Amino acid sequence: MSTKYQFAGPIFRHFPKEEYALDFSIIGKIRVSTLKVCREYEDHEQGDSGEGTLHYSHDPVTSHDPNWQEVARRLGMKIGAFDKGSITGCEKHTVIPNAYVLCLSYIQFDEELCGKFGKHCVQIKDLLFFGNLVYDALVEKFGGVSGRSAKVRYRDRAYRNLEQEPKEIAFIKPEHPFAKQVEYRMVFWCDPGHVYEPFFLDVPEVRTICKYLGPLF
Repeated sequence: MSTKYQFAGPIFRHFPKEEYALDFSIIGKIRVSTLKVCREYEDHEQGDSGEGTLHYSHDPVTSHDPNWQEVARRLGMKIGAFDKGSITGCEKHTVIPNAYVLCLSYIQFDEELCGKFGKHCVQIKDLLFFGNLVYDALVEKFGGVSGRSAKVRYRDRAYRNLEQEPKEIAFIKPEHPFAKQVEYRMVFWCDPGHVYEPFFLDVPEVRTICKYLGPLF
């Protein structure tokens, strides 16, 4: 699994019930969610309807503009160096259809966040080892799997004109109301045609690097 930030840990996961935290930390029963499920949460702080999406727009531009081809590329068009014309009123909306996702946090949540996500906190002492264990278990279960692990970047998902093009859209979330969660996430893709549904992944080896810290409040 590709890891962008070599952060070793510790990292934290929060649960609404003690039994869930103990299943995770002692048994290695890990609930893996999906981007689609995250989009469908009714609570706008727990869920995010824009998960894995990006929106690009541009002011009207003609072939006389030196950035003509770059704008076309960003909009998903193929335009040759000698093509003439104009682009007006075009936008591009990019969506990752679905993927598996495991959300963690750099911090132990305060009372407000515990009220949203749960006060029962598990510490993961070795993030890199944890990520490799989860990835290996997914490969064993599904076969072809690719994964990415990184800190969530908090910024607008919409960008215009020649603003810097955002990368890795599965790791972008708006600053409000999500930045206070200080999220680190793991995203996994299976072979084409795979049907993504939330499930519990058995990774008993994680118990060697996990510790239940108890209720925070």
